[in-house]
Amino acid sequence: VVEVAPGVALDRPLHLQYLAMPGAEPEMSHPRNLILLGDGASATILESYGSAGPGVYWTNAVTQIALGRGAALAYLKHQAEGADAFHVGAVYATVERDARLSSFLFASGAHRARDEMRVRLAGEGANCRMDGIYLARGRQNLDIWTRVDHVRPHGATAETFKGVVAGSASAAFQGKIHVAEGAARTDARQLNRNLLLTDTARATSKPELEILTDDVKCAHGSTVGDLDRAALFFLRARGLDEAQARRIMIEAFIADELEAVADPALRGYFRAAAEGWLAAELAEETGR
Repeated sequence: VVEVAPGVALDRPLHLQYLAMPGAEPEMSHPRNLILLGDGASATILESYGSAGPGVYWTNAVTQIALGRGAALAYLKHQAEGADAFHVGAVYATVERDARLSSFLFASGAHRARDEMRVRLAGEGANCRMDGIYLARGRQNLDIWTRVDHVRPHGATAETFKGVVAGSASAAFQGKIHVAEGAARTDARQLNRNLLLTDTARATSKPELEILTDDVKCAHGSTVGDLDRAALFFLRARGLDEAQARRIMIEAFIADELEAVADPALRGYFRAAAEGWLAAELAEETGR
């Protein structure tokens, strides 16, 4: 349980770290987090999941978030489970009047993983920003599912998720923004973009809007594609080899999402994680 009293502002990020210790037999764990911010409180919280070694295990995690009036939370999650692991994570957040929730998900671990996030903008003027990066390779399967419910007027949602899929991996994104009757003057947008690095990689995308009132501004969209061959040729014509050119283009694809992390130290943390994944993937491509 993390409880921040009304009006209190944490001056540094708080890290909730879960590290699996796989044994000879498959194991499972069911962590639960409760994050409570009082009126006017603010905090940055990183929640991370990883493994101390190889082995089969299942993590089944739930995080509940409640933000009081005028509170502000930056919630970040790093899913970096072991290669043979299974991860199911669910986040349930309630945001009251004039409160702000900024979330960031970085998912690159586990053999199969599903991350869900449900946000209820329960108060007038509640604000939600959701950003995420998911990176899949080998035979991984990553599944991202989100839902934002606008209940009161003057709410705002900005949601962007980007995926990079390589090898024979697959990834799926399904997001829904629901604007209830009476939630007028809502401003909501949702975007999902996917980059396929191989012919055998797969990505599916299903952004949704459900609008039950008038006087709103809402938009959604998605893309699935591969690296632009003309851009690759442009970079290679200037002296870069193919691996260097591909790296530059992939880094550029996810750069905007990394910039969404406001804390400089955490931004560097996630940038290093992305660079590590990309280096491993390009080394494997070269080996192939």
